[in-house]
Amino acid sequence: MVDRLSYLKKNTPIVEVAQKLELNPKGYNGTQVINCLFHEDKHPSLVLMPDANRYECKSCSAAGSIVDLVMGAKKCTFKEAVEFIEPGFFSKAIKPIPENYLLSRGITQETADKFGLKVDSEKVTIPLPTGEKYRSLSGPSRYWHKSGTTDCLFKTKEATNKGVLLAEGELDGILTYQVTGLPVWSGTCGAISFKDEWVKDFEGIEKIYLAFDNDSAGDKGAIKAAEMLGFNRCYRVNIPKETGKDLTDFFISGKTKEDFRKLLLDSNLITQSSPAETKTALDYTTMSDAELDKIDHRRKLTTGLSKLDKVFTFPCGYYVICGNPGAGKGLFALWLSLQFYKLHNLRSAYFSLEMPEKLVRTRILQAWSGLTQKQHEDGWATDKAKALMKQGAIVVDEFGSDNSSYQIPDNFEKDFKKYYDLGFRIFHFDHLHELDGANDNDRNQRITELWSTKFQQICKQYPDVWLFIFAQPNGNAENKKVLRRSDLRGSKAITQKCEFFLSLNRLISIDESTGELKVSNANREVLFWIDKNRISSNQHTGTKIYLSETGNFTNFPNEDVMLVKPSLPSQPSLPIEPKQPPEKTPEVKTEGKVNEFDWL
Repeated sequence: MVDRLSYLKKNTPIVEVAQKLELNPKGYNGTQVINCLFHEDKHPSLVLMPDANRYECKSCSAAGSIVDLVMGAKKCTFKEAVEFIEPGFFSKAIKPIPENYLLSRGITQETADKFGLKVDSEKVTIPLPTGEKYRSLSGPSRYWHKSGTTDCLFKTKEATNKGVLLAEGELDGILTYQVTGLPVWSGTCGAISFKDEWVKDFEGIEKIYLAFDNDSAGDKGAIKAAEMLGFNRCYRVNIPKETGKDLTDFFISGKTKEDFRKLLLDSNLITQSSPAETKTALDYTTMSDAELDKIDHRRKLTTGLSKLDKVFTFPCGYYVICGNPGAGKGLFALWLSLQFYKLHNLRSAYFSLEMPEKLVRTRILQAWSGLTQKQHEDGWATDKAKALMKQGAIVVDEFGSDNSSYQIPDNFEKDFKKYYDLGFRIFHFDHLHELDGANDNDRNQRITELWSTKFQQICKQYPDVWLFIFAQPNGNAENKKVLRRSDLRGSKAITQKCEFFLSLNRLISIDESTGELKVSNANREVLFWIDKNRISSNQHTGTKIYLSETGNFTNFPNEDVMLVKPSLPSQPSLPIEPKQPPEKTPEVKTEGKVNEFDWL
């Protein structure tokens, strides 16, 4: 179709088209002119150029082909303009026969060979990672899958962390890749059926351009995908209706890579307040079994600790973790960060309101190297921790600890987004009770209400994160064996909004002479308690784990403590400056390019 369209534009005389439009071209000194269609023109200034078969206005600089001339005169779409010039053009062009089907889609033979596309008398075969998909050339059914083929992500190439384009169909994606060279992915089951299990493929990607069809299904599909991928990085590519419905229409209308670049630059962030997102009650009576089965499936993380993993895995969402002083809340946060990075390659941002960065760094060097406090003080090697820190596994942010006026919810959201955009997905807020007013009985409820609302909003807007809020119980609960949601300071405000309420319970006694809480180092048993949980049925239960002398958590007491000092001493290293953001995830080089989206 691309070749036929070019031939049509080149060989249909523009003066004849102008006459057919009744624009009454007039000749002056051998030049044909008409009144410009694109500005108020008292004296004819739009020049028809038969040699190039184009037009140009000498007053307003409007220029274009015969198709553009028809669109301007008749205020019609691209397809309508082509049909005006040659009636039946598209019905002829898309005749579903093997010889011209892929060419009618703008796909060259070289591109077809690259992706293994095959055409026979009945169908187009599209190879997928999980099998084959077919596009019918006859009959009522357009698409179907080979038996045993499951829905998956189709990728024209792997993406860097700069960006990726998400198309509605494989053939749209292949053509867009052919024209632009960009990584274009598509779900193999249509616009509104984006799968939860695909979200992990987009981890670390800064911008996702959703170029679904410009119809209601495409709008709904874009909103659904953005809800799952994160509104803060999803951009809606608006395909002009005058060029057609989808990416293929856009390119076969004659649009170029540069035209597509302008579309990407003009794309807007998808917002939760978008008109397309307006929700009404679902009519279950009209839904298929497959649609009814599409419920909330969240990614869950294991810790590698068998006792804990048997009773609880960590779905993404908003957590509150409560524990008495000395129970190990801060150490638990650092241990989770270590395990989630080692097992799932997810990086953590640790907001420390209680401890200065250097003290947190000391704990990281000790625990992540598997050392006891004494071993660390004696100079045992911390190379394991340093290697992970240099990979960007964690960043520590003191979050206005030296300026309490900075500690407001909006500033946290701003800092959160900064780290989210760098690829972080695990966030620890340690501790809630250190906020100004959080321990004031007159202000507590109001302060915690503001913060818990902000935490809830963040997790709704960014559904692919784990947000852990650490807090202490109120005074009446300090000697309880098991802390529950009603025992938290400001509990009503916080526990009504969090999705998960967990507690770390360690044997604690009270010094009768001073009234201070005392933790027994001889008994390092911790009861991990699952209290409030809106997602899974496993709640109001717990398991016994142990806080090792290394600061990590284990199945049995001190099972990770090294008894013999490593033979190779740690090499001296340069001091680590506080609050430096980690390096971004290394970019993937594909076909000699690093950042395809740099041309934006």
